[in-house]
Amino acid sequence: MTRTEKIARLKQMVKQIGSEADLEALASESPSARAAESRWSGMEALPTAGAAPAVTPKSARVAVDKVMTDTGGDLSDSEVSALEAIVLREGRPVAFIRNGKYDELADPWRGLNATAVRNRIQPLFPSIGRVDLPNSSVPYGGTAFVVGPDLLMTNRHVAALFTVGLGLRGLRFRSGDAGVNFRHEVDSPPDDTSWAIDVREVVMVHPYWDMSLLKVSGLPAAHPVLRLGVAPPEDLVDSDVVVVGYPALDPRNDIDLQNQIFERKYEVKRLHPGKLRRREAIRSFENVVNAATHDSSTLGGNSGSAVVDVRTGEVIALHFAGVYLKANYAVPTYELARDRRVVDAGLNFAGRVPPTGEWDSAWAGLEGTRTSAPAPQPHVQQPSAAAAGGATTLTIPIQLVVSVGPPAPARVVPVLPAVAGVEARAMQPPKVYPNLKARAGYQPDFLDLEGGAVVPLPKLTAKGKKMAAEVDDGEHELKYHHFSVVMHKKRRLALFTAANVDWRRPSREVDGEVPSRRELTEIPDGMAEEWVADRRISLEEQLPDVFFTKDRAAWDKGHLVRRDDVCWGDDDLPAGRKFKDIQKANGDTYHTTNCSPQVAGFNRPGAVDNWGDLEKMVQQETRAEKVILFSGPVLADDDREFQGRDLNGEVWVPIPSRFWKVVVANGDDGPRAYGFVLEQDTSDVRWEELAIPPRWERHMKPIAEIEKLLFGLADLTWLKKHDGFESEEGVRMAGRVRAQ
Repeated sequence: MTRTEKIARLKQMVKQIGSEADLEALASESPSARAAESRWSGMEALPTAGAAPAVTPKSARVAVDKVMTDTGGDLSDSEVSALEAIVLREGRPVAFIRNGKYDELADPWRGLNATAVRNRIQPLFPSIGRVDLPNSSVPYGGTAFVVGPDLLMTNRHVAALFTVGLGLRGLRFRSGDAGVNFRHEVDSPPDDTSWAIDVREVVMVHPYWDMSLLKVSGLPAAHPVLRLGVAPPEDLVDSDVVVVGYPALDPRNDIDLQNQIFERKYEVKRLHPGKLRRREAIRSFENVVNAATHDSSTLGGNSGSAVVDVRTGEVIALHFAGVYLKANYAVPTYELARDRRVVDAGLNFAGRVPPTGEWDSAWAGLEGTRTSAPAPQPHVQQPSAAAAGGATTLTIPIQLVVSVGPPAPARVVPVLPAVAGVEARAMQPPKVYPNLKARAGYQPDFLDLEGGAVVPLPKLTAKGKKMAAEVDDGEHELKYHHFSVVMHKKRRLALFTAANVDWRRPSREVDGEVPSRRELTEIPDGMAEEWVADRRISLEEQLPDVFFTKDRAAWDKGHLVRRDDVCWGDDDLPAGRKFKDIQKANGDTYHTTNCSPQVAGFNRPGAVDNWGDLEKMVQQETRAEKVILFSGPVLADDDREFQGRDLNGEVWVPIPSRFWKVVVANGDDGPRAYGFVLEQDTSDVRWEELAIPPRWERHMKPIAEIEKLLFGLADLTWLKKHDGFESEEGVRMAGRVRAQ
């Protein structure tokens, strides 16, 4: 978000809350301003360079006056900080919930302290809990609340963390993967499970609204069913509401301000006062929905929170998303009351409203009885066939092909059937060795070139350094065992990779045999491979494993640096240490930084003519035993976006349609570099269905052209100098590629 956009949003919010409270008084009495004034009073030293401007009563009052009177010109940085503090910390505070009661609130929310209001709101708290994920690296998924006998409501995107499927039938819940704890208060012990209960089943995942229903067994009477309002949200605009849920620190926004508002305490039950605002359209999964909005201060863990009407004590909406300083979005319970399927599930609505068929098309084929039958077996789909339809599953009958040899018989890649309810396999990360900071990474002298010459990494330009994720001390190279990766922090994908490859068989053998994939990963049969994040850079600068495992089976996890390329070891090592050397490289390739979304078949075993075939061709032509590989996706501005999810929920990610690779080998006449591009013809792509036609074009390219595909972010001068495109070997290779 730009500074201009932030100021515009702040001005809008200040004007919204200006009619609710004496902003001048808030500005003067703001704890943020008072603390800052006390901190700097009588001191001549300047704040540390780069620190946020101090919020003072004067800057707060001036900022408010400028906004409310539309005079005074531009806002200074200190005035912008003052507005943020007033709007969020003072105008939209949060309160701890302790032993079922919320803390006292100051103006403009002092009215919530009244006994009559507390008597309406506080009895709801025992029925609102945190959705815990005991078998996940993520401690919890969001919030849920009781809406019927043994029935809880949360978001669809929360349920997706432990459920596969959509609608009412074929839902696959992984038993033991989710529970709800109705405590998790700031003063309760972290291990307090006295109010915890396991989720037994997921009985509905709504195909239109971001809502799901969880089934538990034997819910105690201490957790009563909440009453769901049926008034249209249009009738409740500007009503006081409170959101009750479990906010988590959100690294996407100002962490210092979050720490001020939330007092550095996250993941515990909170009360968030605010106002219900007008409806707004927002994309939610495959649909654009007309959501209710509110302006409480919420964070990521609030997914699934109850939005409560202060006047009635009824839940009037289900919180599901938020845009900083703009709006928070919620599913109106009024709309859910209009869906007969939701009503028939047994929810405690405050009344009845006329049903609607507005979402029947989204429900098509998704009603019926849930089944515990085994998941259907994958079927073979011919490449010429259209992708199977359906509102819930995206199926891509396609192979990515680099043809580099004699024509091969047509082969197809099995794809999962287009039905909701394909059961997800249990997942386990491969063996990954600790202490990533000690990895040596890509070795420029790997080819032992004459005179000690080296093959340098592509050089980041000034523009490239701004786009690349930083590791330490301004460095951008993520070093692994036998390879390195430079990440594009905005696209969350590799800008380029560099790998040292030893094709000599003795380098790959331990005691005369090449270790198997299972031996190297230590993952038992029946378990899927789970990729791991690299904590040396922000999680916001890499796509998490969940993007690939919860993306409706659209994408493969494509190794940019192939496992087979770097799984070699030093021949001088004893067998045990050599195995660990190979295993270390194998595990490092499973970091999400080395992953790029690629359609099924590109890097999958059994696929025809993948990158491995191309590398084999280069090996045959050059007779080289050791090579260097540079590769990456083409990160074009016009790449089409795909809606998936990351650890924070829904996310739109541009998907590359081209990939490049440069192979450097030391030949009789010195080093040569050979460049290749795999490009997809997307002219007939139906992105709303993600039905991609199986047409890919193979090209051998001059490296100068590949450099252009890096869009000024990296310099390939050394590779251009040694480009083998016009060499005898290059001409032969280009001919073999064109022949196919």
